[in-house]
Amino acid sequence: MRTLALLLLLLNIGFLTWQLGLLPWLPWQPEPFSHFAGPRSSSASGLPRLVLLGEPYSPNNTSTTQENTATTKAEQETTHAPTNTVTAETRLENPKVPVVVQSELQRAAGLPMATFENQAGSDNSSTKTARRASTPAPQADPVTKNNRPKKYGKSLACFQAGPYTKAYRAKKIAKWLKRQKNVTVDVQARETPVLDLTWVYLPPFKNRQAARRALQHFNQIGIRKDYKIVTSGRFNNAISLGYYRQPSYVKQRVDELSAKGYKNVKTQERYKNDTRHWLNVKMSTGQNELLKAFRKKFSDSALTRVACESLAKVAKIP
Repeated sequence: MRTLALLLLLLNIGFLTWQLGLLPWLPWQPEPFSHFAGPRSSSASGLPRLVLLGEPYSPNNTSTTQENTATTKAEQETTHAPTNTVTAETRLENPKVPVVVQSELQRAAGLPMATFENQAGSDNSSTKTARRASTPAPQADPVTKNNRPKKYGKSLACFQAGPYTKAYRAKKIAKWLKRQKNVTVDVQARETPVLDLTWVYLPPFKNRQAARRALQHFNQIGIRKDYKIVTSGRFNNAISLGYYRQPSYVKQRVDELSAKGYKNVKTQERYKNDTRHWLNVKMSTGQNELLKAFRKKFSDSALTRVACESLAKVAKIP
């Protein structure tokens, strides 16, 4: 098999060399191959002759037309390039549309210049009109009750009410305000420092012995036994007189010590963070009647005027 394949390869190389004419000493040589398809007359091909519109036809002028074909092509090549181009609309619809000389189309159709231009302009305008009609017009978003902007009049006034310990109390007031005209209300929850306890005390004494002498004097003058010596920290050797949640109890204790001759009684408030509910209210200015109605209906609440930028941006209460 290897010998046969080698033999076929040598034969192919020899044949290619003979075809290229590289073996001139051989008695036989390959004939040159050429193919030329020239113009053929309609009578020789058996097909009917094409006649341009507006051209008088007679069987006798067939040969004359064929003889003048070459001359006409040469004259067309020497003339300047046509100025008419295919429109952009035609290019978009059919990228393979050929460029046609306007004068040739006019002569073929037998139309004057003005008529041809009017028809071309009419076609272009009808194409653009059809495209505009087929393209759907953008629809504007309908204005609904939810996205309609709130009108406040000439200017805006902002108020704040609270804090409220219970959410239902804040929601009840907000519901009443929302029924009024040109008013918006947000019920918001905030972590607010809340007074937890008030500590009543005497400032630290010079040493422990001095603090103990003060306690002995308390017993002598009849001060209630809600006191003790602080033994560490920043208030070491101070005398604690009790912790009170109600401000009224704080006042009673301070008055008691003051009446016994201790004028240097101190108080210290201690706070804790707790959730409180606030109302952020926006309304148009000049609604004095609304403010009066609010004070009359909710005597335990007050609307405090604030800057609109100061309203806290926190999560709304659901």
